Amino acid sequence: MIEIAQRRTLTSKIFQDGNLFHGNFHIGHIHYPSGLSKDGSLSDIDTTLQYNSTSKLFSTTKASYDAEVGLFGDVRFHNVSGSLAVTIPNLSKIEGVPYSGSAFGLLGKGLIWKDLLGTGMHQIVEARNGSLTRIFRFEQKPSFNEIDMTVDLTNATFATKPKAGKDLIVSDQLVFPTSTAGKNIYLRKPHVWNHRGEVVDVSFKFYLASGVLHVVKIIPQAFIDLTFTELGAWLETDDSNSYYADAGGDGSASKWHSDWSTARGANTAAAVAAGGSTQIQRVWVNAGEYNIDRMFFPFDTSGIGAGATVTAATFKLMRWLSSGTRTYAIIQTTQASITALVVGDYDNLTLNSPPEGATRKAIVDLAADGTYNDFALNATGLGWIIVDGSTKLGVREGSKDVDNSAPTDDGYVYWYCSNQTGTDKDPRLDVTWTAGGGTLEALVSSMWTVSNVVNISSVGKGFSKSSFSNSNNENDPSISRNIILSSNELSNQIDNLSIGKNCITFFNNLSNQINDISIGKGLIEFAKNISEFLLNPTVGKGQSILFNAVSDVYSSMSVGKSFSSHIKSIENLILVLQTEAGVIPGIFDISLITQYRDFLVSTQKKDLVGTFRSVDWTTRI
Repeated sequence: MIEIAQRRTLTSKIFQDGNLFHGNFHIGHIHYPSGLSKDGSLSDIDTTLQYNSTSKLFSTTKASYDAEVGLFGDVRFHNVSGSLAVTIPNLSKIEGVPYSGSAFGLLGKGLIWKDLLGTGMHQIVEARNGSLTRIFRFEQKPSFNEIDMTVDLTNATFATKPKAGKDLIVSDQLVFPTSTAGKNIYLRKPHVWNHRGEVVDVSFKFYLASGVLHVVKIIPQAFIDLTFTELGAWLETDDSNSYYADAGGDGSASKWHSDWSTARGANTAAAVAAGGSTQIQRVWVNAGEYNIDRMFFPFDTSGIGAGATVTAATFKLMRWLSSGTRTYAIIQTTQASITALVVGDYDNLTLNSPPEGATRKAIVDLAADGTYNDFALNATGLGWIIVDGSTKLGVREGSKDVDNSAPTDDGYVYWYCSNQTGTDKDPRLDVTWTAGGGTLEALVSSMWTVSNVVNISSVGKGFSKSSFSNSNNENDPSISRNIILSSNELSNQIDNLSIGKNCITFFNNLSNQINDISIGKGLIEFAKNISEFLLNPTVGKGQSILFNAVSDVYSSMSVGKSFSSHIKSIENLILVLQTEAGVIPGIFDISLITQYRDFLVSTQKKDLVGTFRSVDWTTRI
């Protein structure tokens, strides 16, 4: 199975295995645009922090953003156009050290400044795939609920600026436009959460003091008081900067109420937790209140392509911790956006008796941490996959929430989410499909399919011995199964393609290889309007002038279907080309067509095994 690197997206990889395509679809970014300007080919993300002892900076560049983190805790986030630096007072010169309390730290992607805000109150910085995240962790109850930091903006500004004596209060995502249109810096919506999995929103206050811009994180005091009522309590609050507006739309929407039906049937959540590394899903009763968490997992599956037929799919989730006797059901949601989870998504699903896309799994049956739980989608689930759009999956607790049975105990699972470090624990949707007709993908697929490709004489290592040594096959453009059988050996394809050295490379890098495929100078270049071919390669339109002109010949020919059912011999094919060259002047050089015809005729009866290594087709067409 070979990855088609040119079909990477920020969130997916696509592979080809014969006539089948396989896609690994993630929610968060797994690739970034390479190069100094972040506009190059998509490469794998690696946010490992590199330390420079001279500058005393930790830095990362292999992501959609660049960042430098100072030894004493100052943080600078930037893209190619602007930057945002935030500094917190550190009079004791506490130095950052690798953080072993998270997977990011264990992989060299997280740092901690212990006791920076006081005993048991730490700053943590994590270089995540899609964002640079600062977390303040409180392991004992703080005597304050505000954290004051200074801000420095370079080539970036506020859409609405704070003024002296007039603070700017922000409780949602904030955008800092930069000097380059579209290259903004985003400060994502902050949250605070605790050891019980409870989550509430946090506000930022921006103000000016002596010409210096400050930002204050305000943690609701009531949440602090609620958290530190038992031993082992802790609280964390985040702020994240990103190059992209979206944080990944996965996470939980939570509702709690003293009445079960009210909590279950509510239109909106009390809070959402999105863009985290792990997220608790809990359905329980505590202190007379019922709590329901619903998980949302949206995927961009447009990379599959219109017309494809999905044959199998597996939704993969990994747990971190769990407790109790709950079950989990896979459902479809109507989440408003795949890049953001909002409180209004809580009821964007079928409340009662929802169709389920896979067999339920109970907590007792879940795989251990480090191993995926595979939910193989059934026919219902497969029908939810949108091949040219977004696929929106969700997880609900089955025995209580779906079945409408009020809990009398506690039960929960922590799922890994899209902002977990690396990609090996990400929520993932693995899809297998065959290409649909009338697309470029279908054309590529047909080049690999034995049953179809044997009918296209322009593919393969060679018009093999058995193809031409038998004179009965001379006029059969289907040639034989041997063409594709030899072609399927990829290691041999590139050097031995009968239609030019770069045929397969062409299909992997179409925009660069148009002129290198030999039939690109014959059967494809005649289409003249390459942009139309790229945008809509359907037979009769995308392949342009000739297919339109000889519609009577090609009218029922779908990509991957045989030429032989329409053109009964190679000679007839050449005649068609010659005719069209005469009808549409300038499309073909008739002498090249004649050379092509003569070459085919002269070589049909030869033993061609190994011959095509020495034949330079590019000089003949």
